[in-house]
Amino acid sequence: MVCIDDKLAEIKKMVDKGDYFVINRARQYGKTTTLRILAKYLKEDYVVISLDFQKMSAAQFKDEGTFVISFSERLLKVIRNRRNIVAGLSEESLSALQEALGTRHLINLGSYLTISASCATPLINR
Repeated sequence: MVCIDDKLAEIKKMVDKGDYFVINRARQYGKTTTLRILAKYLKEDYVVISLDFQKMSAAQFKDEGTFVISFSERLLKVIRNRRNIVAGLSEESLSALQEALGTRHLINLGSYLTISASCATPLINR
């Protein structure tokens, strides 16, 4: 395995700035491995939640509203199932996410996630 410490530091700079990024390579180039290592690398400073979009059906991607609802429901389920890990999110935040289900607009969902993330308290067992 190649040392990717420099790549991780570069990605963390983007995350710290709130930038989006894409890891796009051919098969067997270590994308999944990089994401797993990145999650461990970021867990001291961030709540890291992994969502698998492969488990969503094509119907859940048919339009913006359907996607926002499907994404929000999946995220809410993961958060509720991992409350011992995602300790920084209050019931108030979870209720707000539940309300965001009705927005049907990515921009509203993105705003909610940004606000909730900035209000989250530190994780348990750091």
